[in-house]
Amino acid sequence: VTCVNVRGLGLHRLACLEQLPNLRWLSLASNNITSIESLGLCPQLEEVVLDDNLLVSLEPLKLLPRLRWVSAQDNLLGRLPSEATEVLKSLEYLNVSNNAVSTLHSIQNLTALTELYASGNQLGNIRELFHLKPLSQLVVLALSHNPLTARSGYHQFALYHLPTLKALDGHPVDPAEQAVARERLGGRLTQDLIFERQPGVELSSLRQLDLPHCGLRHVDLSPVESLQQLASLNLQYNGLTSLAGLAWLRSLKVLCLNYNHVDCMASGHDPQPAPPILFPSLQVLHLAYNDISTLVPLQLGKIPTLRALFLQGNEISRVEGLEGLAGLAELVLDRNKIKALQESSLASLHSLKELHMEENRLRDLSHFSPLLALERLYLGMNRVQEYGELEKLSSLPQLLELSVISNPVSRRGQHRVLCVFRLPSLVLLDGVPVSAEERQAAELSFSEPQEPECATETALPGLASPAHLKVMNVPFGSTPSSHVAPPPAQRRRQLEARTAHLQQLQALHERRRGRR
Repeated sequence: VTCVNVRGLGLHRLACLEQLPNLRWLSLASNNITSIESLGLCPQLEEVVLDDNLLVSLEPLKLLPRLRWVSAQDNLLGRLPSEATEVLKSLEYLNVSNNAVSTLHSIQNLTALTELYASGNQLGNIRELFHLKPLSQLVVLALSHNPLTARSGYHQFALYHLPTLKALDGHPVDPAEQAVARERLGGRLTQDLIFERQPGVELSSLRQLDLPHCGLRHVDLSPVESLQQLASLNLQYNGLTSLAGLAWLRSLKVLCLNYNHVDCMASGHDPQPAPPILFPSLQVLHLAYNDISTLVPLQLGKIPTLRALFLQGNEISRVEGLEGLAGLAELVLDRNKIKALQESSLASLHSLKELHMEENRLRDLSHFSPLLALERLYLGMNRVQEYGELEKLSSLPQLLELSVISNPVSRRGQHRVLCVFRLPSLVLLDGVPVSAEERQAAELSFSEPQEPECATETALPGLASPAHLKVMNVPFGSTPSSHVAPPPAQRRRQLEARTAHLQQLQALHERRRGRR
């Protein structure tokens, strides 16, 4: 015997199944059966109909690994079997409509499933659909008359997350509808996406989130109240174009947006406008490699809590839009197209301690003077040629570390002596510590020539010893007071003349070496 139909006989229990070892098809519909434990006596069973009974569990199906077709609608099921679904790798059809099922969690194990009918249950959270995403062969899905289907956007949500569907809730799927769903929901950072990528996470306690390489283009995290503990967010390597949707995160302290296309605070395509107060807790912002050409549209000056700003690898040619960042301590502008700073570029950055501007096009080192707290300055691989440009850095009283490697001026031989002398607080130059001996030699090199003494001994012809006569080297009509140390202006001119002389000697040395 391979087929048995005992439909509607009022059965309360199953008996004598041990006599049907070859049974393949069985219908027990419309009875009063409460348990199917004895079905394990029919290991060859492939199709079973259990509709309209009093079943509260389908767990005994784990004893039937050959099952391909199961219908158990109109029972008292509160959940789907967990252990059984790990065994039923051949199950293609499952009908659990009109029960009390509240989650589809265990369904994800039924990788061969092509049709699922679960209408008329208690599925309330639309995120239950994420449990169906592993079902790559699912083509028919029926979830009508569940609370989740009343949610706005349910239809598009299902079509977007289950692209293999051919029929949804009794209606064929139109390819045009699928295209609209992809356009509307594709590339969007939402709470649903967070739940999908981190199943079981409690959004209200989430503190760190990493979602690189997700193809994100827009942000819609409403309601943001659910993410008020989020402190660190990494969205590298996506396609975001603005900051507006993220600016609502009140506890966010670190935001990494490297390798996106962010160039403004808000755009006309944002699902959410920018809030009146931007990033109230943000301290570290990474915007490297975003093809940024101007900083003004980013409105960075409206984030006064910012302490570190990373803008390397962009297309910035003019440093502006940083007004209001009085607390900024670190600024990275490496690998941009900056030729010079304007007077207002760094005027408000009174707390800045570290500035990186390597691999730019700097020739002029003017307008660094507002950075009175600056301790580290990196200017390597630029186009600085003149010693006079290095002199301009003497307005930085706290500078401890300076790098000008791979600039033309660093190949002229005297730049290190000049920097050590002009920057008395310097302890590291081009990665090499400044020693006490080096500083002493620099000071000696640039020190004042000795003034002639007011009275010197000069031997006159015919005198055996100069001790017999002293001649005062004081021009007639002058007073001794005219020969004291020169005033500061004169001293500065003497230092500049000495620097120019060193430059001429270096140029002459290079020309001679070229002739050889």
